[in-house]
Amino acid sequence: MLSCMRSHTIYIMHKDNYYGALEDTYSLNDWQLAGGFDLKPAYKTFKESNIQYNQNDVSTVGCTLFASMGAYSDLTSYEFPMEDRKKLWKMALNRGAKEGWGWYIHQAVDLVRMYMENVSSFRVEVGSDEFFDVLDKGYSVVGGYRGNKLYNEDFLEDGVLDELAFGESTYGHAIRISKDDDTYSIIIDNYKGIHKYNVYKVSKEHFFGLIENGVFFRSGFVFLLKDTFSLPKQKAPLWALKSVEKAIKKGVISEKDDLHEVIADNVVEKMLCKSGLFNKKEGNVTRVRLVVALDRNGALD
Repeated sequence: MLSCMRSHTIYIMHKDNYYGALEDTYSLNDWQLAGGFDLKPAYKTFKESNIQYNQNDVSTVGCTLFASMGAYSDLTSYEFPMEDRKKLWKMALNRGAKEGWGWYIHQAVDLVRMYMENVSSFRVEVGSDEFFDVLDKGYSVVGGYRGNKLYNEDFLEDGVLDELAFGESTYGHAIRISKDDDTYSIIIDNYKGIHKYNVYKVSKEHFFGLIENGVFFRSGFVFLLKDTFSLPKQKAPLWALKSVEKAIKKGVISEKDDLHEVIADNVVEKMLCKSGLFNKKEGNVTRVRLVVALDRNGALD
């Protein structure tokens, strides 16, 4: 169910099937990482800091928050003290997270970004060129997957995720993704001291199959220290960079189009809200808003 009065998407799901990371979704206002960024190597990396967390110390469904804190820790080598972990989860509960249920990854990323203040966050498509570029430069990506018993048995056997499909999922889970070497990336979980392999591997080629089969979430999020990146010289706003790039490539719009031109009034916007294409009212429909909404709903893939 989508609400036009909220800035985020709310999905109604059966609790028996999903907990932890509730859905592969994002806000229309999330900044997007696309081609053209002059991105410097990460200040610190997971390999340097090796900071790991156990979400059960605070909440069994706190994976979205702990994966987000982990990505921040990888970038800065700052380890959140227990007091802050508990404080942040309490803030998450006040923002819509729910015990026994979970939360949304993009909202957890927003919370950590606002709490720490020295970083910006960007959405990146898992498996895209930008995704592998940020991994190559040492950044960790906050992501998620749809798992079940077979998924768990696979990586817990030898620390490598070998299969590409696992059947019907029974839970959603947030993790962070980093680079191991040119062949493997690593998944950093949130169960330090509990799982035999809290860090496990997945080959680069496997990402594509896992995404295609609906195992890995398509949306990932990366923290960048402020003043460590240069923005691309594009007319698209930060929350629309990748969507505009895809729309031009697909021929939906041209490079000469005025992205901010109002192409429909509030009557059409109301219809789009009721249909679920939009999730926020602004009074009209601009070309760029429609492009992002189309992308968010898979029409530009």
